[in-house]
Amino acid sequence: MVIVYHLGTETPSPIFQLNMRFLQRLKAGEVEGVVTTFSLTEAASVIVELIAGQLDRVLTDAERARVHTRIQQFVDAFGLEVLSADELVALPDGEVDLFARTKQIVDRAKPVQGSRDRRWRMVGGADAVHVALAERANVSSLATFDEGFRTVESTVTIEILGGRR
Repeated sequence: MVIVYHLGTETPSPIFQLNMRFLQRLKAGEVEGVVTTFSLTEAASVIVELIAGQLDRVLTDAERARVHTRIQQFVDAFGLEVLSADELVALPDGEVDLFARTKQIVDRAKPVQGSRDRRWRMVGGADAVHVALAERANVSSLATFDEGFRTVESTVTIEILGGRR
């Protein structure tokens, strides 16, 4: 959701500021940015939903295309490597167990309370797909604002931006 917070936030909120700090690390080369086509699709849908809520109407095809263009410009500006989620689904031996791994991630995670608002959160199905894809892409860490990721067991280090791990 780093893309959503960057493109979908109008006013500099505390989360926007934390997001900017992470993006500065990315720009400085302190971290390497990798994103999947699944993540880009999810970001686009969230941004379209936010804009529709602001405008109180359905977006036109041209407006939706502009969202996709802005996301691509973001990817280009920050030099993000885009990996095909479709290609990451199958293991090198051809076995497809992505959703079995996703279930395992969700089943092993425990609900946690948010450090700021004390609301209960837990990693969900789409979140677990992000983790499973990150594992398959052999990335070292996954950055998120979602504290529900705190109890995820993975070979990928989960970096909670602005929260605790």
